[in-house]
Amino acid sequence: MTTSLFISNESVKIAAGEHSGKKIKVKTIINEQLDEGIMINGVIMDAPRLKTVLESVWKKNKSLSKKVNLTIDSSSLITKILEVPLLNESKLMTYISQNFQDIENYENMLLDYMVLEPHTESGGASVLAVLAEKDFISEYTELLSSLGIKINKIDISLSCLIRIISFTKGKLGNTYIAAVFDKNIVVLVLFVNGKFRFSRRIRIVSEINSEEMFDELVKILSNMIQFNKSEKTNSDITDIYMCGFLSQENQIYKQLSDSLDVKVSAFPRIGNVLMPEGFHEGDFMYPAGNLIK
Repeated sequence: MTTSLFISNESVKIAAGEHSGKKIKVKTIINEQLDEGIMINGVIMDAPRLKTVLESVWKKNKSLSKKVNLTIDSSSLITKILEVPLLNESKLMTYISQNFQDIENYENMLLDYMVLEPHTESGGASVLAVLAEKDFISEYTELLSSLGIKINKIDISLSCLIRIISFTKGKLGNTYIAAVFDKNIVVLVLFVNGKFRFSRRIRIVSEINSEEMFDELVKILSNMIQFNKSEKTNSDITDIYMCGFLSQENQIYKQLSDSLDVKVSAFPRIGNVLMPEGFHEGDFMYPAGNLIK
């Protein structure tokens, strides 16, 4: 059984389970709340207190493997969608790196990518490339190492989201937004004709669940809708799916739908992602997505 770990701005989220064929079976979900200030924007601000929380989690859940798939999320991550020629691994990494040469402090960065489309109309491939500061990653690796926890792999939250969206098999519609909430941060991910197109990370300044927050959400979601129109994708956004926000029954979804003239709802259940009773995959998109091989 694989243990997938994501440390959000508000909690330690763990999904332990298996990916087999076309299904993900999550057997254990852990959501351990963090005190204010331990994590900010994906950066470990108080390593000793975070270490105490993680120690407690593994002590209380002895079946958890001490080998984890780690998901990271931060505005410090730099991502680009690139059209690349079909090359072997070594030459492809060289080609991708050339697209980041103008990045300040590039020599202290780590580079990786995921394949979005293995074959495009141009005869190449489409990839999502990512740069992360070595020091940023080492804060995680050193902390986990001090607890005797080894890392199988590290992935970014956006990649995990894209992977788990693929398990919906087109049930989300044609062109839509997935909005993932983590405390006062919301990540908007636009899919056009079923393919990842763009993402934007925004800090919510209003008090959570206030009238001001509603107005702020209308504004930022409207901006994304207008962005899609300006890109002339010839495919209008029909749905906005909220992840980790409020239950489907909450009245705010209808209010947002009326204001935006787009259907807004909680992220739906995915038939081939099996979750423990009482838990919803929309609240654990990142760790669940990092179970996918």
